[in-house]
Amino acid sequence: MTPETASALLERHWRCYDGLIQRAELTYPDSLLQLMLVLEVQDREAASGWCSLALKLEGVSLLRVQEEPGTNVVLSHGIALLFSGPLVYLDLSPVAEAPYTLADFAQSSFAVQAQTAWFEVQSLE
Repeated sequence: MTPETASALLERHWRCYDGLIQRAELTYPDSLLQLMLVLEVQDREAASGWCSLALKLEGVSLLRVQEEPGTNVVLSHGIALLFSGPLVYLDLSPVAEAPYTLADFAQSSFAVQAQTAWFEVQSLE
């Protein structure tokens, strides 16, 4: 994923507002921490208006998940993606919209910092 593809992805999927986290899986293939997230999100291109979005983050160096009285399962505030230097920052509970910064990332209750990110869109039909 690049900043350009991330921007198009967020536009196509309404920034994942009101999406649902279906699955989160941590693994250590090749001694690098990997996080696979499967989300159910709105999709401007799907006949049903929804799709399954798989996000794979490789070389994870930070993972913060803090469940409070509310839950992170519903993406009430969408997601934010930020690229800085060689790293990608994914925030599944952003506290701010544009312009989103690393200071905002530091306040997230569900945040991932990784070397690379990939995505795959699958139909729900």
